[in-house]
Amino acid sequence: MNTLISYLYRDADNYKVHRDEVLQGILSPEQKQAMFSKCDGDNEFVPEDVGLNALQEELQAYDSQDWDSDHPIHELQKIENTKQEPTITMTAQEIYSKFIGIEAWDSEKAVQHILNK
Repeated sequence: MNTLISYLYRDADNYKVHRDEVLQGILSPEQKQAMFSKCDGDNEFVPEDVGLNALQEELQAYDSQDWDSDHPIHELQKIENTKQEPTITMTAQEIYSKFIGIEAWDSEKAVQHILNK
């Protein structure tokens, strides 16, 4: 079994892009809950802080990125077991460790990363 992590980016104009990533290995229910508890507000997080890809750029074809009203915050939607094959090299335990190690989400660094591309 592996772990499926689903997350979403929603910009200020309510355009959305979704991503599912499958990581090798499984997490306990307590580990999954701990990851959600590290998120801000409505399951908000900065994916780059834990080694996941940011999704803002996928909206560029639909919307010009206006950083005065948009942001680097994504929504963690679900974490569940799956029989699907891994889609990235990071393991479930590695992403769990990264989430648990977060003291504060670094949205300023994430914005600079996107602006410098």
